[in-house]
Amino acid sequence: MSKNTMATATLWDLLVTEDHSLVAEQVRNGYINEEQARTHALRNLITRAVGTKEAVSVDLFAVGLEQGDTVMVCSDGLTGVVSDREISKALAIDNLQGAARSLVGRALKSGGPDNITVAVARVAKEPPLSELQPGAVEVKPKPPGFFGKIRKFFV
Repeated sequence: MSKNTMATATLWDLLVTEDHSLVAEQVRNGYINEEQARTHALRNLITRAVGTKEAVSVDLFAVGLEQGDTVMVCSDGLTGVVSDREISKALAIDNLQGAARSLVGRALKSGGPDNITVAVARVAKEPPLSELQPGAVEVKPKPPGFFGKIRKFFV
C-alpha cells in the first residue's frame, strides 16, 4: 500500500508502490490521462497478481521513517472513490483507528465498487538505521500526481 516518508505535517506526500493495472500502465506511458483512468472500463484489469504463476515479481522499496511519521497501506477500493484531500484530512487526527474506520466509511458511502482495505500506523520512536534489503529501491519524497499518490504507496 503506497509516499514514502509521510510526516504528520505533510500527510499524503509520498507513495511507494505502483499500481499494476493495464490502465495505470497506460497513464504512465502517456496514452491516457489520470482523469480518463478514473472511469476507464478496464481500470481493474491487473497485470500482476499473487497465485497466477509459481514465481512472483515484487516491488521492494526502502523508506526513511522518523518518529511521528504516519504510514497508510490501502487498496484502490479506498483511493478509487475517496479524494486525496479527504484522505489527508482523515489522517490528520490522532486516533488512527478512527481515521481508518472513517476512510472505509467514506469509501462505502461513495459506492466502493472494489474491496476496501485500510491499515494506518504511526512511528512511535525513531527507527534504527539499517541496510537496504537486496533489490530495494530507496524512495525519496516527490510531488505525486493522482496515480503517483494512490499507487506508489505512501507513508
